[in-house]
Amino acid sequence: MAAKMCPVPITVVARIQREYPGWFVMWSRYYQEFYAFPCFSVPKGTVLHHADPRQLVVQMFSVHKAAVQASRVAVGAAGGGMWRA
Repeated sequence: MAAKMCPVPITVVARIQREYPGWFVMWSRYYQEFYAFPCFSVPKGTVLHHADPRQLVVQMFSVHKAAVQASRVAVGAAGGGMWRA
């Protein structure tokens, strides 16, 4: 007998995935939590999870913002482009 899937988490995952394309998002039926894996340069092993999808999105935003800031610092440190003094 196949396990019955709850459509609500699947719908939420699809919406988050569509709105935040830089992430791979999934629902863990076992843990009853959403998981988000960044598809951009972040420290190895960065995985976010939360039972509330709104809180997961808050975490995703924070990680993405930090990654963007880190990449700007790296570009600035290399002496490139608009970051020159």
